[in-house]
Amino acid sequence: MSNATDAALAQDSKTTRKQTESLTQPPDDWSADEEMLLIEGIQQSGLGNWMDVAEHVGTKNKDQCERHYHDVYINSPTWPRPAYMDREFDASKPATRPPAFRKPRPTPVNPRHLKPLASQPTNHEIQGYMPARLEFEVEYENDAENYVKDLVFNPDDSPEETELKLVVMDIYNSRLHKRMERKKYIQDRGLLEYKKLQAIDKKRTKEERDIWSKCKVFSRLQTGEDHRLLVEGLVREQQLRQQIAVLQEYRRNGVTHLKEGEKYEIARNQRWQLLKANGIRDPHPSLVVDRQQRGGTVRSTPNAWGFDTNITTSMRPHTVSDGGAVTSGGEVQPPGHLPKGPSSQPTTTPNSVPSTPGTSIPTPVSIGGRRQANPLNLDNAEGVHLLSPEERQLCSVLRILPRPYLVIKETILKEYAIRGSLRRRETREMIKIDVNKTSRIYDFFLSMGWITAPGRTAIRWQGRKV
Repeated sequence: MSNATDAALAQDSKTTRKQTESLTQPPDDWSADEEMLLIEGIQQSGLGNWMDVAEHVGTKNKDQCERHYHDVYINSPTWPRPAYMDREFDASKPATRPPAFRKPRPTPVNPRHLKPLASQPTNHEIQGYMPARLEFEVEYENDAENYVKDLVFNPDDSPEETELKLVVMDIYNSRLHKRMERKKYIQDRGLLEYKKLQAIDKKRTKEERDIWSKCKVFSRLQTGEDHRLLVEGLVREQQLRQQIAVLQEYRRNGVTHLKEGEKYEIARNQRWQLLKANGIRDPHPSLVVDRQQRGGTVRSTPNAWGFDTNITTSMRPHTVSDGGAVTSGGEVQPPGHLPKGPSSQPTTTPNSVPSTPGTSIPTPVSIGGRRQANPLNLDNAEGVHLLSPEERQLCSVLRILPRPYLVIKETILKEYAIRGSLRRRETREMIKIDVNKTSRIYDFFLSMGWITAPGRTAIRWQGRKV
């Protein structure tokens, strides 16, 4: 009895396994999941709508779905049952396999939830421009048509009337010509694409924008390409001038290689940072490129020494020789001549060089034919106690604060100690301030005996060399 029962259970299990295997391993490499999706797709979309059925299956195209349905279901030898239902398989092999990849179905989107696209400016929204008609809503000489709209040439018009009407038409044609010129200019230059032009302009430097702005007046006389080449050439010229000015500054300071120039820039920036920490304003020196040459004059700019150098000075060479001195009246004295004064004893102050007996300080006189400003009050200035009376008078006349003057004094004396002599031109190249103030300081140092020009001997007082 038990043997018969076991045989029946085995037969049922074999039949169930055969049916399951026929679904899990059908021909044409179709899985059971794909078979179920195929039946669902046909039920939902209808028989014959293979495009939607294939989309529902996801892993097969419409031809594969149609061919598989006809071969397995319609042309089955066991119809209405699908073919291969009685096919036997090896029970020792796994009857399942990994599910096939299914393409996700697109999610329907409700158009009411779509975000509206941002409105972008188009050509017809730019200054009333209508691209289809190539016209503006408000044209140049927009009222020109009002003078000819009622103009009629009648056969019985007199010659004078006909000539007058022809003159009016000529005037109208000239206005139309100007209008067409302006529209052609706008279209050829691409001025309607103002966003693009703004992006290009933002990439330029301030100097380049100034050049482009100043050259706009010439754009009507040239084509767009010629005008672009002209302005780019001017920009390139300015860049070369700036580079030449920097190289000239390097040569004046003894720098002959670009690598040395990098070291020079680092050292100079460190120096100006130190001067700035000591209370001197504008820690960057003025270069030649910062000066604007106009009609034989040079307009000085504020510089690192903290002076008010906004004075236009003459470009003519200085008429005083390196060995001469200037008196209070502006006269030139020969080398070795010292002005006499009432004082007969040298004066000394802390951190200063002994002054010359009888040295006079130039009083305020006109520079280059202009009246000099009033002397500067240095009673409460920082560092005024470090100056001798003569130096204090000089700073007051030249309107120089004590701290910057001491920096100038230290720079000149260090350079003089290295070279052994110092020319007026060399002093001007070292001290980037007004050339007249530099000359006055140079003459003062010569008169004090602190420095000597080439070809002169050091001045001695009381048998001691200074």
